[in-house]
Amino acid sequence: MRVCILGGTSNMSAGFIAPLQNIWAEATLFNRRKSHASPVGVKTIVGDRSDRAAFEAAMQREKFDAVIDMICFTKENAESELRAFADVGHLVYCSTVCTF
Repeated sequence: MRVCILGGTSNMSAGFIAPLQNIWAEATLFNRRKSHASPVGVKTIVGDRSDRAAFEAAMQREKFDAVIDMICFTKENAESELRAFADVGHLVYCSTVCTF
């Protein structure tokens, strides 16, 4: 199974990596790679989600079975994600974990 995690470097999203690897899933991160290095054995696609055309093109080149989104904070991001992952069967949104 190929799983893309949008974000993937915060405390919450980083916790997905080991369990995915334990079930033999291939995890890929999409982020700006500003704060943390990728975990060993995890591919990172570096980009800026606010550049929607580039984000959508990069995600459409990949073939993911599932997406876990930790950084969807706007309607425009959600609409872009639906275009980017039109063929993905599972989209999981967890972007409100840091809401106060």
